[in-house]
Amino acid sequence: MNYQFTIFRILFGSYLFCHFMALLPYGTELFSDKGLLGDGSLNLTPQLNFLTSPVAILSLLAGSLAASLCFATGFLRRTAALFLWFSLTFLFLKNNLISNPSLPYLGLILVLTTLIPLGEPLSFGKKDPDWKLPPYIIPGATFLLALGYTFIEGGPGAWSRPQTGRQCLEEVSKNINDIACRSAQNRRAD
Repeated sequence: MNYQFTIFRILFGSYLFCHFMALLPYGTELFSDKGLLGDGSLNLTPQLNFLTSPVAILSLLAGSLAASLCFATGFLRRTAALFLWFSLTFLFLKNNLISNPSLPYLGLILVLTTLIPLGEPLSFGKKDPDWKLPPYIIPGATFLLALGYTFIEGGPGAWSRPQTGRQCLEEVSKNINDIACRSAQNRRAD
């Protein structure tokens, strides 16, 4: 049985638990209508006018803690992943000052885990002795990660030009090729 995804699920769920645990003491100050950005119009993104009270924010963070544990243990993994994705997105929209480059990738990972079939080892529910990670998940996630971190010349409006998509794919291919060449050179040097 393949334990690679199980180990990842436990570590990622534990990381998310620690993340939300660290946010819990400061949640009302960072995200509620009584905190730092009580006036939603100060945000750069559209205003969210629900779940604004301190009690609602603390409840969302507590629910996120519970969902992190569910994800780590494999209990209702898909539902927990969607709830965690919603929580991370919601909290970012409530306070754009928490922005960091990892947020889109955390969301991507959570959404991709909903595509993985149930039945993995060390999880609640029916186990599948022939369970395997679908072959498209790791290459797909790697491609999207590389695409997201690839630098495209042309600034913010570059995506609107038709040739940019092709340029982006060429840039990703070139970067992967450069990494492979450097890796081969390092192995020869050893």
